[in-house]
Amino acid sequence: MKRIAYLAAILTALFIFTGASTVPSISTIKSVPVEVNKAAVAPSVVASSTQSTTAQKKPPEVKIGPPRPISDAELSTVANELSTSLVNIYCEAHLVSGRRIISGTGVIISPRGVILTNAHLGQFFLFGDSKAVSCKIRMGNPAVTMYKAAIIYISPPWMEQNRDMLTKESVLGTGEHDIALLAITDGVGTYTKPSIFPFVPLGNTIPHKNERLALMSYAAQYLTNFEINSALHPTVALEAAQDIYTFGSTTADVMTFAGSTIAQHGSSGGGIVNAKGQLVGMITTSKTDGTFASRIVGAITATYIRREFKEQTGTPIDVHIAAPTTVSIAAFASKVPALRALIAPYVAAR
Repeated sequence: MKRIAYLAAILTALFIFTGASTVPSISTIKSVPVEVNKAAVAPSVVASSTQSTTAQKKPPEVKIGPPRPISDAELSTVANELSTSLVNIYCEAHLVSGRRIISGTGVIISPRGVILTNAHLGQFFLFGDSKAVSCKIRMGNPAVTMYKAAIIYISPPWMEQNRDMLTKESVLGTGEHDIALLAITDGVGTYTKPSIFPFVPLGNTIPHKNERLALMSYAAQYLTNFEINSALHPTVALEAAQDIYTFGSTTADVMTFAGSTIAQHGSSGGGIVNAKGQLVGMITTSKTDGTFASRIVGAITATYIRREFKEQTGTPIDVHIAAPTTVSIAAFASKVPALRALIAPYVAAR
């Protein structure tokens, strides 16, 4: 299994973070150029903290048998199912450095309305719906505002390691620990919270190298703020997993995809499903400069998400997302002040 460490210097977060006049350049290294998928940002894109590591010699790769052939028709069917559970996470934040618009992606993974997304998006929900930071959940094609949400989990190691992320113009990393869960709390405007949400189940299988999968996100790198608000559509790609990497020694933790139109700011938190309709990965990083043919998308696997969540909480993620969301929100509320304090110095007081 290939270790992920030597890719860290080229992975960039994929959420859109408006505020800069140009998209920040991405550092590259020998071999695989991969950027951390930044959350989508409008015309001006600012980034977050940088995680750099020293290039390491790649250990032997674990040999896994070839996957069965999967047709476009099979993947198109599960992609359509994924689209009903895909959400756009849209936040407005008043930071010390100025006002920012953040746009990224998430996937509903339980009928109770629990959203799986990246920690670098979930961190904004630590402020609730305040004057300094406000967020909303949008869905559809094009995306429209439908719901409010509250945070019910964010990775403590990620928060500790990225506390100054909001001060950075570009973010490098691997996607390790980049996990958050949100719970939809209420409808907005004419939309009401349903008793049962459409969802995609979190898988428990490891994708094979070269296995064809469906990727979907609210990519927005080339949209203006106005277009993100009024004409943001899901982007879908049917791609084969190029390589599988590990954060340890034998576990399959990260998969990469080459030449994908998903490799844009705004794709952070996007979903990856297999032919069985299981969510087998979440987009975290990507190389977002150059032609699409030269870009690479990085995603953490569902098996890594499961293992990491249990290591941090002591509870299986299936148990957590099956609980009433009001209980989950209340249980996590006591942890919010300490986590919020890590990034509060970079948010403007209002």
